[in-house]
Amino acid sequence: MNQDFNVSTEGVLILVGQSGLKNYYQDKPFDYDYPEGILPLLNQGIALVITTESGDEICLKVTLVAPPNISDFQDLGTYQMEVHPQDTLYLLDHATFTQICDGHQGDINQYEFDDTYNPRVTLQDIPPGWYRVQAYGKALDDFEEKECYLEMVFVFTSIDQPATTVLHDVMAI
Repeated sequence: MNQDFNVSTEGVLILVGQSGLKNYYQDKPFDYDYPEGILPLLNQGIALVITTESGDEICLKVTLVAPPNISDFQDLGTYQMEVHPQDTLYLLDHATFTQICDGHQGDINQYEFDDTYNPRVTLQDIPPGWYRVQAYGKALDDFEEKECYLEMVFVFTSIDQPATTVLHDVMAI
C-alpha cells in the first residue's frame, strides 16, 4: 500500500487520528504553546508532528512497506501511532489543527474544510493497531519537478504493544 499526497504545512505537518484527537480534547483546553502543547498527543500515539520550517508544499509518500530508495533522505525520527478501528487519519497543517482543537474540541467532523485552500487530506486503508512510523525527508531544489519543495516518506510498520507487566516485591540494590 502506497499513498501519495501534496500538502501545505504552514511550517508544521501533523498526522492525527480523528477519534484520538476528539477523545483527548473533549475535556481538555487546547494549549497554544508549541511544541510543548502538542507533546501529550505525540506521547500517547495520537499524533505525529514534523516541523517543516516553511509553509511550502510538501510531497508525502505513505507506505506500509519499505520504500524502494530513501538512501538520499534524512532520517526525521521514529514515532509510535495508534490507529483505532473505524478511524480516519488526517494530514493537517498547524493552523487547521489549532482551529479544530481549540474551536471544535478536537472534533474534526465539526471543521469545514475548503477544497481550494484547505482540502481534507486523509490516509486510507490503515488497519487498526499500533505502528512504528519512520519519517524521512529530502529538500528539493526544483519545485516544478514534483510541485513541492520538500519530499517526505512515512513508513508504517505494525508493532505489538506489550501488555503492562505488574511488578511485585521490587527491591532496589
